[in-house]
Amino acid sequence: MAEEFNINTEPEELGEVKIAEDVVLVVAGLAVGEVEGAAVVNSLADGFVEKFVKKNYGKGIRAEMNEKEVSIDVHVIVDYGVKIPDVAWELQEKVKKNIETMTNLTVSKVNIFVEGIAIERESKPDIKEGKRAAKEEKKAKKEAEKEPAETAPEEETAADSEKEKANTEKK
Repeated sequence: MAEEFNINTEPEELGEVKIAEDVVLVVAGLAVGEVEGAAVVNSLADGFVEKFVKKNYGKGIRAEMNEKEVSIDVHVIVDYGVKIPDVAWELQEKVKKNIETMTNLTVSKVNIFVEGIAIERESKPDIKEGKRAAKEEKKAKKEAEKEPAETAPEEETAADSEKEKANTEKK
C-alpha cells in the first residue's frame, strides 16, 4: 500500500522525486478538514461511528495511483442540516486542488461516499446545578429587597443635613 511513484515530468541528472501513497492520503485528509460540515470517518469499517481525528489524516480515504494520475475515494460523515451535494462538490474541488498543487499528480476522480450524518446532542441540564442557581437567585432577590430599606435612612439623613445647611445659611 505504501507504493511510491516517480513524478518527474522531465528526467534530470539530479535524481528522482518519489511520493508515497500515504502522502497523497494525508494531503486529501487535510483538504477534507478544511471543508466545513464534513469529516472523514476513522476507517471504512467504522462507517459513521466516529468523526475525523487529526492524527489519522489518511483513514477513510483510499487512493489508486499510477505514474502521473491518482483516483481518490473519500468516506465522510456530514453535519446535520448541511446541503450534502454542496458539501460533496466542495470536498471534490478542495481535494483535487490540494493534491494537484502539492504533488503535481493529475487527479482523475474524487469519489465522495457519505457514510452518515453527525447530530450534535445537547447536554441535559444538571438538576443540581438548576437548584443551586434557583437558590442563588432567591438569595440575591432577598438582598436586593433589604438594600433599599437600609439605604433609605441614609438618604433621609443626607437630605436632613442639606436642609439644616440651607436653614443655617438663611439665618
